[in-house]
Amino acid sequence: MITQPMLSVLATLAAPFHLVSYSFLTGMQLFQSFIVVKVVHRTLPRPAFTTLQARLFPLYFRLQTVLLLLTALTYPTYGPVSLLSDRVALVSLSVAGATAGLNLSLYGPRTKMAMLERAETGE
Repeated sequence: MITQPMLSVLATLAAPFHLVSYSFLTGMQLFQSFIVVKVVHRTLPRPAFTTLQARLFPLYFRLQTVLLLLTALTYPTYGPVSLLSDRVALVSLSVAGATAGLNLSLYGPRTKMAMLERAETGE
């Protein structure tokens, strides 16, 4: 059985992981959205841009999903148990998780197929 002192130790150990996972998640999203896409779109010709994005986005969506799960699991003070009592954080992470899941499983593959089809037709 898990005792209160054990929970306290686990919470102390999880706090740095929460901070790091949330920081990576936020930084990665900002960097990808506002820097990488704009610079690469301006720099590369369309076929190269399409190829890069087709390979980059699946990795990005997987990493986004993993970091969201890690952020939720290490939520202060007692992980998901504490998250359930914080309605704003729960809704925020749930919406982010749902959209990340949709991007990973539905929209990402469809977008990749559409981009590759357009590249083949020369559009």
